[in-house]
Amino acid sequence: GPTSGMTKRVLFVCTHLLGDTIAATSVVRAYARSHPQEEITLLVADEPFAPLFRWIPGLHRLARIKPPSRHDLVFTSPQEWMAGLPYLDGFDDVYFLDVQEVAKRRWGSKTGHMSTGYAELIGIELDDRRPVLDVNQARQHRPLEAPDGPFVVLARHTVSGSLIGPESGLTKRWSEERWRTLATCIQRQLGMRVVSIGTPVEPRLHHAGVVELHDLEIVELAGLLSQAAALVTVDNGVFHLGQALGTPLVHLLPSWM
Repeated sequence: GPTSGMTKRVLFVCTHLLGDTIAATSVVRAYARSHPQEEITLLVADEPFAPLFRWIPGLHRLARIKPPSRHDLVFTSPQEWMAGLPYLDGFDDVYFLDVQEVAKRRWGSKTGHMSTGYAELIGIELDDRRPVLDVNQARQHRPLEAPDGPFVVLARHTVSGSLIGPESGLTKRWSEERWRTLATCIQRQLGMRVVSIGTPVEPRLHHAGVVELHDLEIVELAGLLSQAAALVTVDNGVFHLGQALGTPLVHLLPSWM
């Protein structure tokens, strides 16, 4: 237990991909609200998206760790590969927010929210299951390339979808032809600009009038979403980021999901 008179130090561990980690923000916030005197640290994967998690309300410190492989971000319990590592020393309580354990126990299945599963896994009451990041922090990082006036962001790509395995025939993606049709409708019927986002290695939409932003830092992407009229996205980390920032969302899911 903690030394008498000293602040209790609590560590949350969530070393997953972007979306699964964002789902954990509601648990950290709920704990911070109910334990205002405790010092809370969140340990996340050492990935480019890590800086976002400094924006969790009530979080005191953010730490990073590099998993053995990218595969471990999705398919391995952090309790397995972190066993015996010194990162866990010096804390009074350690909570693993493990998406593999949530999936195994099927907790939270009534709502479909990973956040509910995380909370039940470690015995925390959620006051709000929605993920949360400080939108005012995000707005300070609006990219210079963002259009003036109202715009809609299209997030066409997914990382985790590629890990399902091409042999399964399952995909989270939507056809490029439909994305282009949608872009035309947004431009002509709504009179809004269209922004297509992705990493530098992902293909562009190549459609008239569309602003292609494929090299944004993660905080710039958050800044873009914080001011978007809407986000249209497949099932990916950007969907969860839009949720956490309160961006109006259209979430495209394949029938097999």
